[in-house]
Amino acid sequence: MPLSIWKKLRLPTLNDTKMVQELADRTISKPTGVAENVFVK
Repeated sequence: MPLSIWKKLRLPTLNDTKMVQELADRTISKPTGVAENVFVK
């Protein structure tokens, strides 16, 4: 989920992460944080 939507919905703060994702096209993605215990409807 994009961070802008996360903030707009006023969901709990994200936990820090040191994770880095390398995608299939070799681009690098650095997530802002990790959400825990979030209910999905």
